Amino acid sequence: MVETQWQGEGRGLDYCNAEVAWRLAELNITPDIFKKIQVLEVEAMNAAREQHEQI
Repeated sequence: MVETQWQGEGRGLDYCNAEVAWRLAELNITPDIFKKIQVLEVEAMNAAREQHEQI
């Protein structure tokens, strides 16, 4: 679902496309849930950068 909405090169989620995926999955993304998604997004980007730096 949303895992396919990354912009590439660790730039984060494409929120426009992610929002469409959430809507089609009938998910209600509240402001509180969205803040949590952003925290997860930053952690995922940091992990990807760390992994890339090890190469």
